[in-house]
Amino acid sequence: MSEADVLKLEEEKEEELVSLAKKHRACLLCLIAPFIPERVAPGLAVYAELRYPEELLIEEFVNIVDERFPEEKPQLFILIHSPGGFINSAYIIAKTLRSRFKRMVAFIPHIAASGAALLALACDEIVMGDISRLTPIDPYFRENDKIIYPKSVLSALSVLEGYFKTIREEEAPYPYKHLANQLNPELVDRCARLLDLVKKYARELLEKAEYDEERIEKILKGIVDEPSIHDEVLTLERLKNLGLRAYHYKEKKEYISMWKIMRKWLEKYYFKPSRIHIIRYVIPPR
Repeated sequence: MSEADVLKLEEEKEEELVSLAKKHRACLLCLIAPFIPERVAPGLAVYAELRYPEELLIEEFVNIVDERFPEEKPQLFILIHSPGGFINSAYIIAKTLRSRFKRMVAFIPHIAASGAALLALACDEIVMGDISRLTPIDPYFRENDKIIYPKSVLSALSVLEGYFKTIREEEAPYPYKHLANQLNPELVDRCARLLDLVKKYARELLEKAEYDEERIEKILKGIVDEPSIHDEVLTLERLKNLGLRAYHYKEKKEYISMWKIMRKWLEKYYFKPSRIHIIRYVIPPR
């Protein structure tokens, strides 16, 4: 597959999807990270993550919407299936879509993790099923070929601060001394600033989705601050308790038939190898 083919945005022509868009006068968009990676070289396979190519495709999609609806902000039904990726890419994608559509509904048949969870927060409603989940918005970065999770670094710092409140350094066993020596101030500062940035992004998107300040604080605490590990499962019930407008598809009659269509759309691309997210769209007639 050529690089040009990878960055090719395609419009779906399936009758079910076209009829759904026409019935609700809504644009449809899927953002799918397939289960199978794309093999790009012997011994090298690349999984889809939210990165710069996805930003370009989303911009192209929005430009198409602008051409067809120059004076109108339609609604968007977005299918999200993603492990996340670059937090800045997730933010730019969410911000770009949020500014173009008057209402956004996210359908999450399975998983919207990390940066993809940030995109879900930008939506007015989140529709889920029995196995659907989000994960905490826990960014990461690479340093010296290692993946660094800021929450883990700050958690380790908190443990050390508690331990050394009553113990002198020379009294501490070797594991604690070694851990303390590994936490350099620049790394800790970078981790703290990155988590602050994530909360800034999430707050902005939640405000655009018209959540009030009290609810935003509760959501940020539950999705950024409180979770203990990167892969922690945030279920529908937990999201509801945080105050998010999240629903099981059976809770609203209109979502039952839509859910079946969205599941079928996901299944179409679930096992198609790709190094980037598969992004397809449907735009209703004017």
